Amino acid sequence: MITTPNCLMAGFAFLLATGTPFAPNTPGNSAIVARAGATAILIWDAFGFLKDNQTRDLSQQAAEREIVSAAFDALAKKLPSLENSKTVRLLVMVQKPATGDNLIYRDTTFNETKTLLTMETKRSDAMKHRTEWMRALAAGKVPPGLKIHWDNHLSP
Repeated sequence: MITTPNCLMAGFAFLLATGTPFAPNTPGNSAIVARAGATAILIWDAFGFLKDNQTRDLSQQAAEREIVSAAFDALAKKLPSLENSKTVRLLVMVQKPATGDNLIYRDTTFNETKTLLTMETKRSDAMKHRTEWMRALAAGKVPPGLKIHWDNHLSP
């Protein structure tokens, strides 16, 4: 039986296997729309964001606050193109590159792909309150109407 999470992971695995590069999460890059519809599903690869911020001496709490803010920004940038969606869900993924080439595939593979967090909101609420939600998230507060579920917290 094929379910939505299995399809999303299969699509994500396909992108990784075909060598489709994910751009580092610098300003201007955004999430990938995995599924449009009543509930839109977006995927944002946070590996580049985490790598860029690795050299900074941030506490776990500050790093998580920054990734939540960046993730919401990635979600918000896609809102105008999702006019037929009532709800938007963002999966924040991170991929862990292997240290060497895989002998079977004769190329670099990924040891692990995992979901850091899932963010969900009504599209209309996010469109209406985008600026104030960005301020709240930067201050470490989750605004009403935005659900955030951590699947894997960052390591201290």
